[in-house]
Amino acid sequence: MGPAGFACVSVGAGHRTVRLAVSGEVDLATVDQLDRALSAAQRDAELVTLDLRRLRFMDCQGLAVVMSAATRAQVNGARFRVVRGPPAVNRVFVLTGIDRKVEMTSDTA
Repeated sequence: MGPAGFACVSVGAGHRTVRLAVSGEVDLATVDQLDRALSAAQRDAELVTLDLRRLRFMDCQGLAVVMSAATRAQVNGARFRVVRGPPAVNRVFVLTGIDRKVEMTSDTA
C-alpha cells in the first residue's frame, strides 16, 4: 500500500483483457501510480476495466488520468471502461460529465 492506503493491482486478466482494482485515494500523491498502471495495462489489452468500488476519494488529477486512458483506448481501437465507485467517487464523474464520456458500468462482468 502506498500513500493514503492507495493500491492499484491487476486482479483479473483474461485473454487480452485486464482489470485493475483501485483502493484508497487517487490524488496528487498517487495519480502517477494510477497513470503508470493504466498505461502498462493498455499496452497489450483490448479491454481494460478500472474497478473503483474500493476507492474512497478521487480528485481532478485522477479524473484527468481516467480521461487520458479513455482517449488512449479510443485512438488504439481498444475498450476502456470504469466500474463505478462509491457515491462520493461516482459523484465527481457525474458532476463533471465524465460519466457520459467514458464507458461506465456497475459490475465487472
